Amino acid sequence: MQSRKHPLKPINCKWCGEAVPNRRIRVHISKWCRKAPPAPEFRRLCSSCQEYKTIEEFPVNLGLPGRRGYTCLACSRSIAHKAKNYKTHVPGRQADYRPRPGARVMKPCIYCGEEFSAREIWPHRAHCPKNPKFLPKQQKKVVPPSRFSKEIRERWLYARYGITPQQFEEMSDAQGGRCAICLMVPEGKTPKTSLLHVDHNHVTGKVRGLLCDKCNRSLGCLREDPALFDAAKQYLLSWRAKHELEQPVH
Repeated sequence: MQSRKHPLKPINCKWCGEAVPNRRIRVHISKWCRKAPPAPEFRRLCSSCQEYKTIEEFPVNLGLPGRRGYTCLACSRSIAHKAKNYKTHVPGRQADYRPRPGARVMKPCIYCGEEFSAREIWPHRAHCPKNPKFLPKQQKKVVPPSRFSKEIRERWLYARYGITPQQFEEMSDAQGGRCAICLMVPEGKTPKTSLLHVDHNHVTGKVRGLLCDKCNRSLGCLREDPALFDAAKQYLLSWRAKHELEQPVH
């Protein structure tokens, strides 16, 4: 018969002194031990200290919801404390010690710093008074106004182009609220595309008129050179004349 990978550790019974495997100590005391006192009502036996305690003194078993552990809270904490300081208790095994997964070690709370066992740390973190979700919510950061807001836009018109808001409104009314090139009313979804932009000569700085965002960008892309605009016009006309006959007739 092959031996167990993890053999059961014998524990001496508190009442009769018989060596019993640690996983069977509770059954031994409750059924087989003749010197053990009868189990009191509404009490549970701790497998470590071998005393009967109330159900509230046992930790919640996180692996089995609705059930409690087999060792009381006091014994669980003492075992966890010994596991944490295992190297100091057994100096000769410092190099061989490796904490196994799920070992009973005390872990500090990331919010308050208090130490708890592995069974108690997660319920505590969820209800820790210093948890940020229980703290009063901070006020939202004040978002600075956009450069297309009314106040910033009025300052920008005077600082960049030297015109007042009244002069801008007069120019817009003279053009009927339309672009000076495409004669369309800006209807964008963003403040940048739904407003008319001031077009000015980059050499002299004089204001020429009001354009929509697309026309204003097209002037800058063609470097405000009339020769480039004529070349673009001739390019489109020649392509249209060349490929007009190749288009399918519907």
